[in-house]
Amino acid sequence: MSIGAGGVRACSLAFGADQLNKPDNPENQRVLQSFFNWYYASVGISIMISVTVIVYVQTTAGWVWGFGVPVGLMLLSTAMFFLGSSLYVKVKGNKNLISGLARVVVVALKNKHLDFPPKNSDGWYHHRKGSMLTAPTEKLRFLNKACIIKNPEDLNPDGSASEPWNLCTVQQVEELKALIKVIPIWSTGIIIAVTISQYSFPVLQASTMDRHFISKFKIPPGSYGVFGILTLTLWVATYDRLLVPWISKYTKRPRGLSLKQRMGIGLFLSCWATAVAALVERKRRGKAIAEGLLEHPNEMVKMTAMWLVPQHCLTGLAEAFNAIGQIEFYYSQFPKSMSSIAVALFPLGMAVGNLLGSLIVSQCG
Repeated sequence: MSIGAGGVRACSLAFGADQLNKPDNPENQRVLQSFFNWYYASVGISIMISVTVIVYVQTTAGWVWGFGVPVGLMLLSTAMFFLGSSLYVKVKGNKNLISGLARVVVVALKNKHLDFPPKNSDGWYHHRKGSMLTAPTEKLRFLNKACIIKNPEDLNPDGSASEPWNLCTVQQVEELKALIKVIPIWSTGIIIAVTISQYSFPVLQASTMDRHFISKFKIPPGSYGVFGILTLTLWVATYDRLLVPWISKYTKRPRGLSLKQRMGIGLFLSCWATAVAALVERKRRGKAIAEGLLEHPNEMVKMTAMWLVPQHCLTGLAEAFNAIGQIEFYYSQFPKSMSSIAVALFPLGMAVGNLLGSLIVSQCG
């Protein structure tokens, strides 16, 4: 399941963006933003179905049916994917990306004694079909030594490097720079991932609270996350269709708010979501103690589980701002050959946040 999810999550969003990305179109940024927003909204709708319908199926019919229904849906999506294969735009990926990044570091260390060639000279190695980069940027300048041509003998007659571990292209250097530059912002995404990933503890909370919603209907403990996903989906639709045109008049940006502003707002809202969750748990725990349930953690507290809704809504709103902003930011910072790597950074941060969240729960539970 993890291997399959790794292939889908890292590639599906980048692949979809490739179908719409047209740099010559003046509205290209706006089109891509709408795609990222609606892609995440569609994911939100899918999650809402999973935490309601699928949870209901597995609760009433058992785990076999609970897993069987998603298997059938995945088979259907696989068939649809291959049926439309001939219509897709297929951008050729960089097959030697990881080794290319490692070579940049090795060659830069080998060439640390070399002087930089003059600006606008032919001293930089940029042999790669389709590459528009002929000289490296000045940022992280020490890595530029990896693409300095020391001797004409280092090049084959066709212009390729005779020894790849002695000379790198300008594009390889810039790819590594792009990866290094996003690491600080990527690390901030780990913090919000800790908040978003706290699925298990609210489920435990809900299981000990009054979950009656309408008459005798009881919401399953695992379905309260639907309020966060519903908030995310509604906000994405409202922001993309109603607020962006209005905000862009004042900010003069086609996206409305900048990507960093959206990520910052998401981080701020995640702090409030955690604070609200702490206050609700304090009240729930106080009621449990007052009712003499301290030694009976599985007994129901006389407190409605709807108290959990505000924290879920704030978490969903924080994710709508931060998560989509992160994905757009990574996609905008990397060359096309690294689009899957760019999109994969977000689930990687979520994975690290999940591990940290589990550690916090295990140590404090």
